[in-house]
Amino acid sequence: MGLWGSKQQREIKITNPEPKPEVFVTEKAISNVLKTVKESANETKRAEEPRPVDLDMRLSTELHEKRIAEYEKNMVEGLRSASKQVEDLFRERYTTIPVCSDFQAKVNKCYSENSDRTLNCLEIANEFIKCVEQERQKKFGFTQPVTGA
Repeated sequence: MGLWGSKQQREIKITNPEPKPEVFVTEKAISNVLKTVKESANETKRAEEPRPVDLDMRLSTELHEKRIAEYEKNMVEGLRSASKQVEDLFRERYTTIPVCSDFQAKVNKCYSENSDRTLNCLEIANEFIKCVEQERQKKFGFTQPVTGA
């Protein structure tokens, strides 16, 4: 086929005005070229090869294990610290220390002696209530109105 879809065929000839020089190749030259090609191919393969996978995995695993161990250590330390803070808070706030034990003993004695006449113990019971409210105010800093009879 020719140019632009014509059916006429064209023939193109290129002539080289200079004659080609004759090349003599010896076996030694061929072996040197092959040796050089093989060496360069091996060098490129070595350069392109990544580090051994086992070494990378071992380093990566060791690094991850160190990071995990450090994270766990920090986590445990933080949990212990938070647990101690919460425990101290509750221990401080909810530990019961007997207050006004002398008034309590008097009230109990009065009730046991006057089991059928409990109103006789009203004065001692009110003193016990006032004592407890004063202790509550000291500890928590707030008061509830004390209604005495």
